[in-house]
Amino acid sequence: MKPCVFFAVLDDNYEVCSSLEKTVNELFPDLSLPFHKCSNYESLCLALKNKEKQTGIIFVDICLGNENGIEHVAELQKKDTMWKFVYITGYPQLVSGIFNTDPSGIICKPISRENLSDTLSRIFEMIQIESKFTLSVQEVRNGIRKIYAHNILYIESDLRVLTIHTESDSISTYGHLSAFIPKLPDYFVLCHKSYIINTNRITNYQTTYVILANGVKIPVSRPHIKEVRNAFFEGLSRH
Repeated sequence: MKPCVFFAVLDDNYEVCSSLEKTVNELFPDLSLPFHKCSNYESLCLALKNKEKQTGIIFVDICLGNENGIEHVAELQKKDTMWKFVYITGYPQLVSGIFNTDPSGIICKPISRENLSDTLSRIFEMIQIESKFTLSVQEVRNGIRKIYAHNILYIESDLRVLTIHTESDSISTYGHLSAFIPKLPDYFVLCHKSYIINTNRITNYQTTYVILANGVKIPVSRPHIKEVRNAFFEGLSRH
């Protein structure tokens, strides 16, 4: 069963937008999926307004005239959402800069039906899995907060206080890291007695430390080196 989602595409070529919409509808004829075609970032932001709580798959062209699709995705990922981003590009040499944004897929133009089908099927499966990992956290000084696990960059422990860091916020709660690990997808690992990291958000991997998408450097202690390495490279293979 496919999850209920909306689609959006940001591309300054209208023919690409229309062809993408047509192919998606042909691949999944049993679904009535909203599809927003946007030629610039401003129109995409308007299309996404009030959709923060909805699941979405957003195709973004890397080169948009004077606009940079990678920068737009980085800005949108600061929101705590269930949006998945897929880069589309006619310039494969430009993809080296995309991994700081942890895309859910990359498709080269001209877009083939087979590549699109494979990418979307994998994302639908990912969404179904991640929907099971929505955490309800009791904040230290506020009420209960709902957090999507995939938006967490890392969790740090200081005595009995855990601080959950996302792209846009830090949430403090009481607890222990050992009790948190079973609540998270398998790409989260304990890398140190004081840290759990999202290995999908590693931008620089070294044996004794990693740097995450927000630029924070997290230590990796000796007992956890193998587990972190395996999780990191398994994540790369999924892309």
